Amino acid sequence: MASKNSEVVTKHRVKWMDFMGRTRPICLQDENGPCPLLAIVNYLLLKGKLKIPAHARQVNSTHLHKGLSKYLSEIILKKKEKEFEQIQDEAVIAEKKEEITDLIEQYKVDVLPKLVNGLDVNLVFGGVDKFAFNRAIEILNLFEIRLFHGWVVGPDDPAKAVLENLSYDEAVTTLIEKRGEVEANLIQDFMDMNATQLSTQGLAKLYEALEEGDLVIFFRNNHFSNVLKHNGLIYLLLTGEAYEYEPSVGWEILNDVTGATEMV
Repeated sequence: MASKNSEVVTKHRVKWMDFMGRTRPICLQDENGPCPLLAIVNYLLLKGKLKIPAHARQVNSTHLHKGLSKYLSEIILKKKEKEFEQIQDEAVIAEKKEEITDLIEQYKVDVLPKLVNGLDVNLVFGGVDKFAFNRAIEILNLFEIRLFHGWVVGPDDPAKAVLENLSYDEAVTTLIEKRGEVEANLIQDFMDMNATQLSTQGLAKLYEALEEGDLVIFFRNNHFSNVLKHNGLIYLLLTGEAYEYEPSVGWEILNDVTGATEMV
C-alpha cells in the first residue's frame, strides 16, 4: 500500500506552439486530467515563467510540481523583500527566512494536491470577475493569476434583482428552499436560458474587462481554461490531446454563447 505522502506521478503530453512570436510549450489534457493544475501550468508556460526541456513531447507531474514550488517560492520571497529592508537585525532576518521556508513547504503540502484534485470555485452572477472568496481564489491570488467567468445576469434580465449579488451555491440553495416561488423560478429560468454557463451579457462584459494581450484563466462548466485577448478577439486555448499534432490549430475564438465558434 502506498504511503499517504507518496506522490502519484502522472505524465502529460506537450505541444509546442507559437505564442506572441515565441515558441512556447503547453501541457495537454486527457479526458480526466487535472484542469486547475494544467490551467495554471499553461499560464506560466506561455508567460515563460515555467520551463520544460526543449523539444520535450512529454513531461511528468513531478517536474511540474517542482516548477510550481519554485515559482511560489520566488513570489513569496519577492513579497517579503520590502519587509526585510526594514529589519536591521540579521538574526531576525534569518528567523523570518526560516518562517518563509516553512510556509513554502506548507504550501507544497496544502496547495499542490488541491490543484490536482480540483478547485471548488463559487462564482457570483453579478460580474465576470466576481467570485465568493474561498481557498480556490486564495490559491489563484497566490499565483498572481486572474480568474474570470461568463455566467453573468444582464441589466434587463428578469432575474437581475434576485441573482446579481448571489453566488452559485447560494442560488442552488434558493432553488431548493424556495422551490415553486417566484424567486426560485426566476433563477431557474436564467439557468435554463444560459445553460452553457456563458450568457450574452457575460460574453460582452468579458470583452470589456480584458485588455489587449491579457492572458487569464476562464472558469466555465466546472472547467478551467486559459483565454487570451489578441487583436480585439478573445481566444480559448485548446489543450485536448486530440490537438497535439495539429500545429495550425491552437485556439478557439470565444465570440458565441451557443458554441458556434471557429478554431484557429
